[in-house]
Amino acid sequence: MKFSNLDVLLEDKPYTLSFKEKQSVFMDAIKEVTEHHIQNCKPYKTLCEKRKFDPNQLTTLYNLPYLPVSIFKDRLLLSMPEKELFREINSSATTSGKPSRIGLDRSTSKRQSKCFNRTILDRLGNRRRRFVVLDTEATISKNSLISARSSTIRSLLFTASEVHTCMKIECGSFFIIFS
Repeated sequence: MKFSNLDVLLEDKPYTLSFKEKQSVFMDAIKEVTEHHIQNCKPYKTLCEKRKFDPNQLTTLYNLPYLPVSIFKDRLLLSMPEKELFREINSSATTSGKPSRIGLDRSTSKRQSKCFNRTILDRLGNRRRRFVVLDTEATISKNSLISARSSTIRSLLFTASEVHTCMKIECGSFFIIFS
């Protein structure tokens, strides 16, 4: 999917625009993405219609129709054809016992990685570090259905010079970065 306003926003280095400049570019990107979801996700379009939301009137994030968390637990909302589903991320389901499900296409996954990587590199620099992940090796293995916890850990691995896991049983994750 092509989002010209969003891509412009992602081309700048983090923290280079003033708040006012960033706000304008950011709102253009939010409008573009919101319109895409309305056009391509029937449940989201229905929700927007019920709330009388008009994306052309979007001037601030406060105007966006926020979604209840339960909607992500009840179904996998997609704004793309199902055949383009690249990865599904599931929450831990700690509170309800039922995970929230988020579907990503390949281009969205790449945008998320690019944005995250730029932000992390701005703070940590380009030097790679040794990581010890206090979790099982399965947590960082690649597959198309992953937990939010795994996704977060894996997203940091591009800054690692080497990675070690140190658990045999499933539990909550932690990681330690050695300089």
